[in-house]
Amino acid sequence: MTAEPHSRDHDLRELLRRARAVARCLRLLPGPQKNAFLQAVAAALLDGHEAVLQAAQNDAAHARAHGASEAVAAGIALTRADLEGKVRLAGTLAGLPDPIGRVESTWIRPNGLKIEKTRVPLGVVAVLAESDVGAVIDALLLCAKAGDAVVLCAGPMIIRTCTALSRVLSAVSLSAKSPVGSLCLVPGHDDASRRLLVSDRAAVDVAIPVGSPSWVQGIVAVSRVPILGQTERGHHLFLDEDADPAMASALVLDLAHGAAAGDGPCRVLVHSAVAASLLPALAAALRDGLLGFEAAGAAAALLQPERWSPPGAGPGAAPALHLELVDGVDQAAALVGEHGPGLSAGVVTNNRAVATRFAALVDAPCVYLNASSRFTDGGQFGMGAQITVSTGRLHARGPVAIDELTTTKYVVTGKGQTLE
Repeated sequence: MTAEPHSRDHDLRELLRRARAVARCLRLLPGPQKNAFLQAVAAALLDGHEAVLQAAQNDAAHARAHGASEAVAAGIALTRADLEGKVRLAGTLAGLPDPIGRVESTWIRPNGLKIEKTRVPLGVVAVLAESDVGAVIDALLLCAKAGDAVVLCAGPMIIRTCTALSRVLSAVSLSAKSPVGSLCLVPGHDDASRRLLVSDRAAVDVAIPVGSPSWVQGIVAVSRVPILGQTERGHHLFLDEDADPAMASALVLDLAHGAAAGDGPCRVLVHSAVAASLLPALAAALRDGLLGFEAAGAAAALLQPERWSPPGAGPGAAPALHLELVDGVDQAAALVGEHGPGLSAGVVTNNRAVATRFAALVDAPCVYLNASSRFTDGGQFGMGAQITVSTGRLHARGPVAIDELTTTKYVVTGKGQTLE
């Protein structure tokens, strides 16, 4: 049953007040105590795993009963191995340096003022998760390390799991002076609750939506607080005329596997000078790997059939890859911009000048030179983990990990200097 509007507003305001108090506590918490909190969360996850896993199974069954795809339902259904992975992540994060208080740069002005640019927490982070409980746990752990309080608004597909998770973690306190944890669960899970949460700029410092493109775009459309989120999906790969054929084939197949697994649409741009030899070989490799493709424009004339779907694919199934021809790096970069850079763009070439020009021209969160773009992940980047990948430009772009959950302040030290 949905709470009455007046009661819901009051409950949310009280929750946000508590979250701000938690954020103040975290801001002053020494690194060793934050690490101890991470280890306590890990222990609580292990101790309470049965309740969390049972809730996850119930959520998954409910999602299936209401038409969710098997891939979505499987993602909701946490396993013991999933929780053990989060326990290991807590240990990994505890072993990383504390970002808070780190001095990024220092300089002294002619008048003797010493200016230090230092790293500080963002404050209160609202995480709005559609169906990924794993991302919720990552958010809690990463934000605790970064010194941020988490206000969680769970989607209806994972509300049971997040409620169980909140109960399991309720006994884990930040410190003796603050007998609360860093996770605050919003009681409602409907559109109205989400709108209320992301409309309070005084109480929420940043919102991070995690979910499908429609989920993220829906939150972006109504939010009055800054957003860190993945508003674009998909990947581009340009195969230059100087690309190594074997490398090109391996990277195209890896991209196609990612597209088939739900990474978003993928577009492969092939240099026209090598298309006659490269395209048929790529198509054969994709068919052997049971990966669908579709050729467009001049590329279609070189392939028969121009569209292929693996056995068992539905009549409306989208192909894993779109194949197009381009005349060079400038046209490839222009097409990336025209279609939207998505999460990443890559080039395969042995020509360093082409690689450098592609990297300079393409405006994407991550640009890859002779490597798979599927490495776009905080864990793969050595950041410990990530909550999401931000495709915006402010204030973070790319994997949102510990440093991206912080901001900076200037500490200016003087000896009585005045402006006049």
